Amino acid sequence: MELRDYLQVIKRRRWWIVAAVVLVTAAALLYSYLLQERLYQASSWVVVKEKPLESSVLEETISELSSQPERSLQTHVELLKTKEMARKVIEALQLGSGVKDLMGRIDVQPVSNTNIIEIKATDRYPERARDIANLYAQLYQEWRRSENVREISKARSEVWSVLQSTKDEAIDLSRQIEQRFGNQAIPEELKVEQQIAYNYYVDLQRIYRELSISEDLMSGGLEVIADDDVPESPVSPRPVRNGVLAFFLGSILGLGLAFLVDYLDDTVESREEVVRLYEVPVLGEIPRHRELESQQRRSSLVMVTEPKSPIAEAFRALRTNIQYVNYEQKLKTLAITSAGPSEGKTFVVANLAVSLAEAGHRVLVICSDMRRPAVQDFFHLRNVEGLSTVLVGSKPLEECIQDSGKRNLRVLTSGPLPPNPSELVGSRRMNEVLSKSKALADLVLIDTPPTLAVSDTAVLAPRADGVLMVVGLGNAKRDDARKARDLLLQVKSNLVGAVLNNVEEARSYGYYYYYHPQT
Repeated sequence: MELRDYLQVIKRRRWWIVAAVVLVTAAALLYSYLLQERLYQASSWVVVKEKPLESSVLEETISELSSQPERSLQTHVELLKTKEMARKVIEALQLGSGVKDLMGRIDVQPVSNTNIIEIKATDRYPERARDIANLYAQLYQEWRRSENVREISKARSEVWSVLQSTKDEAIDLSRQIEQRFGNQAIPEELKVEQQIAYNYYVDLQRIYRELSISEDLMSGGLEVIADDDVPESPVSPRPVRNGVLAFFLGSILGLGLAFLVDYLDDTVESREEVVRLYEVPVLGEIPRHRELESQQRRSSLVMVTEPKSPIAEAFRALRTNIQYVNYEQKLKTLAITSAGPSEGKTFVVANLAVSLAEAGHRVLVICSDMRRPAVQDFFHLRNVEGLSTVLVGSKPLEECIQDSGKRNLRVLTSGPLPPNPSELVGSRRMNEVLSKSKALADLVLIDTPPTLAVSDTAVLAPRADGVLMVVGLGNAKRDDARKARDLLLQVKSNLVGAVLNNVEEARSYGYYYYYHPQT
């Protein structure tokens, strides 16, 4: 399919798209206003300090404490998301919700390119949303402080243990030196060793004092920024956002439905389809007459009752194209048929005949539909005698032809309905009727039954110089069109073109009113 084909599908099925958009958007708005719970969101922030007081001490002593993974920003985020934190908040605020419910209403994310963590709490009550967010940050700070105090206390105990053992070693070393050398001169190497032990002992004492101070001043390395303002507007529902999203979702759904319906629909809907199915040019497009009911249209000579209408102009355009085809192929007899019933073939035959007669052509209309004839209704003629009368040999052709009341136009109705129309149409006398008709008129238009309904058309079509297919848009089926084309080609009919009937008026005749203003 080309882009134009896709656009044609959208145009044909536009009401499916409109309906989907309207329904989905309306449903989203109704859900937002009537069913969706109003929720408020509040935030608090936790600032992770890059170098807290205790880290400077620990970096000098126990290196593993200064590089623990929980000190990274992402570690703080994950710790804030734990069930333990949710339980602490629930107990502190005496919330009736469960742990999973509260965790589902908390969003913890690091702020890009900063050491800040944002905690968002959502709740149906704005005050409670604010309290939950703030308490999350405060309880986490307290928990981290207690954890850090515990870590430093552990480190202080380890330093104290090392300090005592170092003190004992230094005392033992001094005693050994004193016992060994007494008042003698002490070797330089032992003096250095003794000084190193002393310095190490002094450093451990300093570290121990700093750890004790850090334990007293511990802040957890975090700073909490609480928001005291109560959120004024809810974050949910958002009717405008939901409406916009529903509009686009409805558009996508509508497009999908439009193409699905078009794929499942076997109805012929466009000129391009007719050309592709019948493999012949479209010689005319007869627009839809909105003011006429279907029954009136079937027996209406628009060329007479509304000679200035777009429909009459369409028949004149069809006449011109047939004259061109006739010039190229020298057609004298033209069978007009359709794949199925109710496609308007007799309507086309009658009005085309009037159009040709107005142009000065001698036209003879023959109704070969001896099952459901309708030509006589268009010209208000009696159907007592006609084609069946001639074929059974009751009367000659000339006596059965009737004057239509229009100049240059005569009609041979179907006559009484016989029990064996297929045999009559396929008889030798039918060839004689066609041969004599060519001598009586410049162009003979033969109204035949629908191709797939009965076998009459398949019998008669090869005897005509050409066959013109009438395709009622909205009524014709693609599968029927293929079968009708194959059937006519199998009997070696000369399919010269197609006529589109019941076409949207604006599609081909939008400029008509510009040149022919209505009065």
